[in-house]
Amino acid sequence: RGVVQHFGLNQYDIYLNALPDFHIGGLAIYARAYAAGFRVMKSKDIKWSAPQFADQLTQEAVTIASLVPTQVYDLVTQQIPAPPPLRWIFVGGGSLSKELFARARALG
Repeated sequence: RGVVQHFGLNQYDIYLNALPDFHIGGLAIYARAYAAGFRVMKSKDIKWSAPQFADQLTQEAVTIASLVPTQVYDLVTQQIPAPPPLRWIFVGGGSLSKELFARARALG
């Protein structure tokens, strides 16, 4: 509930889950959805693909997603900008360097 309140998550959000459900980050998405009432979508692709992930963000007007630093790295190195509806990306599972964070923020 703290994350829901702090970040202003609400029933109008659409959350794209690109993490495994058995991963704590993937499981936490469903707890947040329960608390805020938003819809959770699973990534269409079993295997990670930064361009396909970005396409799904755009096609589904996703507002929130969770990634690990390696996935952020892939999006940044491929220069994939965030679509306008995206409000938050939660990053966990490892440390995110300040440089990578800055480069990701520059892409929106």
